[in-house]
Amino acid sequence: VFLTMPIEPGSTDISQQLEYLWDLKSAVTNSDVTTVIVSILEKPLENLELNAFTEDDWKLVQLVFTLFRNILAVQEIPLHQKSAGSASHFLALRDKFLELLFR
Repeated sequence: VFLTMPIEPGSTDISQQLEYLWDLKSAVTNSDVTTVIVSILEKPLENLELNAFTEDDWKLVQLVFTLFRNILAVQEIPLHQKSAGSASHFLALRDKFLELLFR
C-alpha cells in the first residue's frame, strides 16, 4: 500500500515515480493479484456478516480499499509517453483495471 501512495509534488524525479506507479498498475491488472487481494477480504466480510467484525478486520479492509483507491488514482500519463504516442496504451490500462474491479 505504501508503494502506491500519491506522489508528493515536491519530490524528485516525479516522472520516474509516475512510471513506477503505472508499472505497478499494469502488473496488478495483468495478473491474478486482484483476485488474491479480494480473497483476503473473505474472512473479515464473513465476520461482518456474523457481527464478529474486529479492529484487525477493519484495518485489513481499510488497507485493501486504500490500495485500490491509490491504484485507481494513477491517472496522469508521463509527458514523454504522451509525446511518444503511448497515451492510448495508458488509457486502455486504466479502463482494463476498472473493468477488473467491476468483475
